[in-house]
Amino acid sequence: GTEKSLTADCVCIAGGLHPSIELAQMAGCNLRFFSELGGHLPIHNEDMETTVNGIYVAGDTAGVEEASTAMEEGRLAGIDMAQKLGYLSQDKALRKKEGIRKNLLALRSGPFGCFSQAAKLNILQAMKTKRGSKILF
Repeated sequence: GTEKSLTADCVCIAGGLHPSIELAQMAGCNLRFFSELGGHLPIHNEDMETTVNGIYVAGDTAGVEEASTAMEEGRLAGIDMAQKLGYLSQDKALRKKEGIRKNLLALRSGPFGCFSQAAKLNILQAMKTKRGSKILF
């Protein structure tokens, strides 16, 4: 079939190793350092909206995790935008968001996901107090 066996001393997979934050930074989003998620990140609320109204982050911009997590975060951001623009009722949006948050919790459970989950809780706490800074690189 499509499988191949190779002899190797080491296998490295380089998915997003560093958060892609340049656009969020240029837009003025507050950033904070979260080593568990790859470095400086825009702080955001539970719907992925940053400290700048109308700017959302997901995937590597919100912290380096798995592709499935990135897709769920993108869905969460999209649903919030659709609700705010009047394309989704509040009830329907809340139901969809609840399902996505359950998926994210499941994706972030286990021996490695617990670090991501703890960092995400710290991001939400930082957003509540707007603790972060505008960092110039």
